[in-house]
Amino acid sequence: MQVDAEVRLTRSGSLNPPTVYYRVGKDQKLDLSHIRNDLIRLEETIIFALIERAQFGLNLKVYEPGALTDRFPCPMLDYFLLESEKVHARMRRYTSPEEHAFFPDDLPIPILPPKAVPEVLNPNLINYNAKIKSYYTNVLLPLICRSGDDEEYGSAATCDITCLQALSKRVHYGKFVAEAKFQEDTETYKQLIAGKDADGILEKLTNRAVEERLLDRVRQKASTYGRDVGMTCATDSTLHFKVDPEVIVAAYRDFIIPVTKEVEVDYLLERCGPLKVAFVGEHSSEGFIVAKQLFGLPSHDPRSPVTPPQTSSADLVSCQTVSKALQEVVAGQCHHAIVPLEDSRTGVNQGTVRALFGSSCFVVAETFLRVPLVLAVPPDSEGVDGLEEPDSVGGVLGNGNVEGRGAASPSSQRKTRRLQTLHPTFPVPLDALWATEEAAEDSAGSLSAEMSSSLCFAPSHLEAARACSLKRYRKGSLSSSEGACGGGGEGSGSCGGSGLSGTSSSSSSSSSSSGLVACLTSLEAAEKFGLKVVRKDFEQFCGVSRWIVLGTRLSSKSGYDRTMIQLSSTPNEAGAVSLALEVFKRHGVNLTALYSFPERSDLTAYSFLAQADGHADDAHIQAAVQELQSGEGGRTRVRILGSFPIAAQVAAGPSGSG
Repeated sequence: MQVDAEVRLTRSGSLNPPTVYYRVGKDQKLDLSHIRNDLIRLEETIIFALIERAQFGLNLKVYEPGALTDRFPCPMLDYFLLESEKVHARMRRYTSPEEHAFFPDDLPIPILPPKAVPEVLNPNLINYNAKIKSYYTNVLLPLICRSGDDEEYGSAATCDITCLQALSKRVHYGKFVAEAKFQEDTETYKQLIAGKDADGILEKLTNRAVEERLLDRVRQKASTYGRDVGMTCATDSTLHFKVDPEVIVAAYRDFIIPVTKEVEVDYLLERCGPLKVAFVGEHSSEGFIVAKQLFGLPSHDPRSPVTPPQTSSADLVSCQTVSKALQEVVAGQCHHAIVPLEDSRTGVNQGTVRALFGSSCFVVAETFLRVPLVLAVPPDSEGVDGLEEPDSVGGVLGNGNVEGRGAASPSSQRKTRRLQTLHPTFPVPLDALWATEEAAEDSAGSLSAEMSSSLCFAPSHLEAARACSLKRYRKGSLSSSEGACGGGGEGSGSCGGSGLSGTSSSSSSSSSSSGLVACLTSLEAAEKFGLKVVRKDFEQFCGVSRWIVLGTRLSSKSGYDRTMIQLSSTPNEAGAVSLALEVFKRHGVNLTALYSFPERSDLTAYSFLAQADGHADDAHIQAAVQELQSGEGGRTRVRILGSFPIAAQVAAGPSGSG
């Protein structure tokens, strides 16, 4: 039998090594043709994986937290996927630049010795697996699987993992595509990157002719592989495909290609410098915690002999106000801004909404933050022992971005349960317990009588920890213009430029009181001021805050999205908002929230923040917006503020901690 020479060489390993980063020349440049061959091969992997999954029912219990067993509260798929990734991590799978874990922060160190990998990519932390998993479970599965439950949960989850890993590899191969194109036309891309011209980069990357050929090829492969060999329309008038080829084509057209290009753009924007992200607050504030967990360095075991190849982190830029954070993005100084939108205790942040209304930024992601509280005292407090496990129990729940969307991982839930402690016994009277009003209210049922009677209020967790670190005995409260850092006759000096001073009329200096000072604050704030943590069982009393990530371009569809819309009514025109709502209803747009805000200069005019299920590119939302903009739906102005994947909240409490 004649065997093609190229096939022989491929099988012998002397031609086309299986991983793209080994197929580079002496100048370390990537060959775009090799990358395209890999992408063509991945088409078959994805198609066959989807066909395998389609033989089982939808089996929704696989994706519902705690639906199949109480052994783990997360969805069965998450548990199975995490445990699979742990095994693969030990075999050093995720030290390869073409592999991306869905739970990167929960993986063990490799047991195999390190392996040298050519550094063909710029270090980065780009990981779109959360978006991929959301699209797969919420959009793609219902299209390829028959509805119902056949109880083949293990088989379905096994196929799910194969599909998810194939989709992840295909999407993140965009990094290699972007690097190869950057090497082909370095100067042009450098100019676009320097100007942070994301739209220009996207246009430069796009080859519509190649995309059309790709879709045609996928349609032919799906039509061929999705039916029995020899079956054609001529031989079987009732020809049935195992998976509708047009579903797979639509998956490529509407999700895989657009998200791959998002990866390419993000990679190139970081190519000539680190990603810069603005956040509101100072270091150890809630804004910093969100920014660090969405864009910061992943956790890494220092005992590991292997350093992960993706070790770049974003430059986090502190901003005092939401408006300043948005200005940093608009001016091109930062790629993204992270700002608070609403809080379960205080409601919608009006400053954020007003700044968003007056900005050209788009909302590109959302995430939820719950910061469990700790009880802390100054480090030199005599007779008060600290806990031996100062592990952080705070975390982002659900993340846009960004990964981890959905229920908390099993390992993080076990960690939270280990941190439950008993009430401490204070050797001396408690003279002051600093806390925010919200924290004091949330944890009232867990405070002893002594704690409740010693409460002093601070405007933030940081200020509560700061007051405690200064051993401030003032009873009363701190305001936004007065706080824990001096003034009030105490002579304690400045406090990092916060300009806060005491407000209470009753006070005593640190030398005139023998009582103990403590605070109810976040672990990050306690660590920032070197406090000793004595209790960590306040998790069930924590409020949840919602944060949004802002950028300069509209995010692509994930299939499970939410859209924010600004509606502005004409002053004194009766029924303007009602007409707009009728338009949304007529086009089948489901509005999940509507908030009103009076104009600063005219209290008779209002703007509304509407929240709708779906993406701005969905036909029904586009039709409603076009009708409103044309004036047919009344004199209400409408503007899309952004679309983003829906992030899941995790219920507060130890079993749902992130």
